[in-house]
Amino acid sequence: MANKDQSPLKGWEYPAGSDIRIREVINRYEGKDFGVSYRVSIPAKFAGKRVLKQFADSKAAEEWADQQYRGFVASGKAHFELTSTQHEEAIKAIFALRDTGLSLLEAAEFTKEHYKPADKAVTVSEALEKLLAEKEAGNLRPRSIRDLRNRLRPFAESFGEKPIHQLKTPQIQRWLDELKGLSADSVEGFSARSLKNYIVTLKTFFNFAISKGYRAKGDNPIEGISVPKIDWEVPAILTIEETKRLLKTAQRFREGGLLPLVALGLFAGIRTSELYQLHWDNIDLEEGIVTIDATIAKKRRLRVIELTPNCVAWLTASNQLQQAGFFI
Repeated sequence: MANKDQSPLKGWEYPAGSDIRIREVINRYEGKDFGVSYRVSIPAKFAGKRVLKQFADSKAAEEWADQQYRGFVASGKAHFELTSTQHEEAIKAIFALRDTGLSLLEAAEFTKEHYKPADKAVTVSEALEKLLAEKEAGNLRPRSIRDLRNRLRPFAESFGEKPIHQLKTPQIQRWLDELKGLSADSVEGFSARSLKNYIVTLKTFFNFAISKGYRAKGDNPIEGISVPKIDWEVPAILTIEETKRLLKTAQRFREGGLLPLVALGLFAGIRTSELYQLHWDNIDLEEGIVTIDATIAKKRRLRVIELTPNCVAWLTASNQLQQAGFFI
């Protein structure tokens, strides 16, 4: 044992030169003293934060302090990410694997890939249907469900019968690298924006699988896939002459049926997805307002937009004003 000082409550460094301190603390309850315990204090530079543990005798305290110091020397801060029980289990596992030729890491990776409780082993297709059913039950917008289905359908076509817990990052990366679009513009591969959308959707899918126990906690293979950087461009701004030509064209197209949509898009800044759902009943030309109700609004909150005079004028000029129904 290292030399201790001569103060009433003793404290010392152990092992010597380690900066780990052991000190006596009084066991006190309801004002009465019941001997001393020995508190080990491991500094934050070892574990990222100070670690304290108390022992009934000094020998046990020194043994533990020595174990922690040796663990830190061997593994650094990673040593403190495991509990003492986990450390003991790891040692036992290493001895159990001695005759197999496998390292503990190799054994863990093999088990992770192949082990799955029977009632949780589901295929990619089954997991997809469960995800869509949950989203529909949660009142997700039909358009959002459609987008989710369309993005995940090609993935299910490639991996549908494979148990979802067996998919690995390299497999999915190869699939993304080989992914092609359905149109002539995307036959050589998706744009960075489209590829990013696929990656984000797949991440959502695997997070759902993890939440349901179909994959191990924290085992999302998409975390290992790089998301492409998007070069954002400044939105184009139409000149006055370009705006006039657009409005005149909309006025001639299908007897002006497109004009209200274009006018509201230009002068009221309404989202395209919301414009498609608007009805003439949503517009009050006398008051000069348009109401985006909660069933239409992207964020499901009622929104009232005040129309500019030129927007009202173009809407009034449209030969569609007397017709019921949608704009297009």
